[in-house]
Amino acid sequence: CYQQWCTAFIEQVIGAPAIVVGGSMGAAMSLVLAAEHPEHLIGVVALEPPFQSRGRRNPYQNHVQVHGGLHNGAYVRGLMSPTSPIEDRRRASWIYSQGGPGVYPGDLAFYSDEFDGAETAPRIDAARTPVALLSGNYDYSATPADGAKLAHLIPGALHLVMEGLGHFPMTEHPDNFRPYLMQGLEHVVSKTELKGA
Repeated sequence: CYQQWCTAFIEQVIGAPAIVVGGSMGAAMSLVLAAEHPEHLIGVVALEPPFQSRGRRNPYQNHVQVHGGLHNGAYVRGLMSPTSPIEDRRRASWIYSQGGPGVYPGDLAFYSDEFDGAETAPRIDAARTPVALLSGNYDYSATPADGAKLAHLIPGALHLVMEGLGHFPMTEHPDNFRPYLMQGLEHVVSKTELKGA
């Protein structure tokens, strides 16, 4: 369903192949799209891509006796860099405290239970669909080692380790994140230009 929604959005809203930038479960989905629907993509920038991030779901995320907003907001705080600005970390946590019942566990059903980088990554042709993998060094859910494993299985992919960033780089420290994002986008664009030459 998630994959169908993404491909429908590209087809019906964008109307042309796109560079997909996805974070966390969006990073996993961007890699699935590169493997299964490269015709819809110019390239991929995967932020905090997991390899096999098992165990991220727990029974308290959607438990009748636990306040989901309080639990989920606190649950994601440990994924962020302690060097990121506190107000930005609080904002990232606040986003997770706002989800409706079952939303976050539903996201994690794909991210933690279904996605397997060992199966998806080898099916990606980075010569056709350029890939940049960006891993924060404070992320224990989608670690720099995970990004390196994915890069090894996707010859030609760029892997950057983002110093001082965690699982939500675009929210927890946008200024620190921007140069890494630009490097990832430049990689995709440069490979696309070479392909077209």
